Amino acid sequence: MEPYFSGNGVTIYCADVREWAREYDGPLLHSLLSDPPYELSFMGAKWDGTGIAFQPDTWAALAKVAPTKPNGKGQNLFENATA
Repeated sequence: MEPYFSGNGVTIYCADVREWAREYDGPLLHSLLSDPPYELSFMGAKWDGTGIAFQPDTWAALAKVAPTKPNGKGQNLFENATA
């Protein structure tokens, strides 16, 4: 899978985490940032009401690639989309 951005020691992928995790076989991660849909169907947006945040395979995929280096960090962004 091609990175969305790669430079200065940073690589960013813009992808479905389940697909990305299946393909990832790179080095241990320092950090993992995920921003799954809030499942509010915000403003009628289909992408925000897919159910992906409630599917166990979503979180299994994140756990598979979770940071494993000492002091690694993982963060999922969850907040009120109307705030």
